[in-house]
Amino acid sequence: NYPAEAKGVYLDRAIYFAVQDGSVHRLREDGKPLSLESADARILSFGASLAGPLQGSGDTLYAGLSNGDLVAWRVAFPLRKVWSVTFRTGVVRSPVVLGDNRVYAGVESASGEMYALDAATGREVWQRKLLPGPVSGPMVLIDEELVVPAGNDVVALSAADGSVRWSTTLAGRVIGLAARGRSFTASTASGQIYCFRLGDRP
Repeated sequence: NYPAEAKGVYLDRAIYFAVQDGSVHRLREDGKPLSLESADARILSFGASLAGPLQGSGDTLYAGLSNGDLVAWRVAFPLRKVWSVTFRTGVVRSPVVLGDNRVYAGVESASGEMYALDAATGREVWQRKLLPGPVSGPMVLIDEELVVPAGNDVVALSAADGSVRWSTTLAGRVIGLAARGRSFTASTASGQIYCFRLGDRP
């Protein structure tokens, strides 16, 4: 049995999940440990508790930690840490977005910093502050635009360089985005749902 807060990722016919203490476990598709010699499915510890959900792509896991680190671990043999980046102003609580060989991460801070990092090295590609609000929920990547909830605002950034394409203010704190094709919805803490289509300015 595992705690209810476990966050799962499916990679290469295995299930990886992290629990709040920062340990990562690996199971087969049938829910059993990959190793038949041991019932313990734990494969690594991040060394700090998770701030946000575990994400994965290819053979790499990404996690935002409570100490301000964003880490990338390669789970293909041999298991190893690929890179780690420390953010001094806050933690990465919202899920990172993966695309175009980059990791897009929003830092939960007063100024709402957004970062694009090279997925292979963790090197910073660009940074953007999203005043007046912090990153307040999951982001979506649609074509060349990264759409970010920032307090009561929805902000669309260029995925290439972080420049602001457009922004709009909603009647309530934006807590989630969901995309389908070039359309997306934004939900607020006050219960409203807004629908947008890229190409049509809100």
